Amino acid sequence: MLYSPHFDALWKATGDSLHATLLSLLQDLPPLAPVLFLATADKRWHYLPAIMKELFSEEIGQVEKF
Repeated sequence: MLYSPHFDALWKATGDSLHATLLSLLQDLPPLAPVLFLATADKRWHYLPAIMKELFSEEIGQVEKF
């Protein structure tokens, strides 16, 4: 399980190199790997950068809005 509180703030505070590394690692995971990536954000879903929204899918229920 990976937990990232305030993922939006972390994303904003880090650079392109770390973003690319994280995206590469997540994309290299096998589709059925038993990994849970739980992230929270202080911004609403609509206001998150598009690249962050690509990590999670609304269509298959990976996004909860409170």
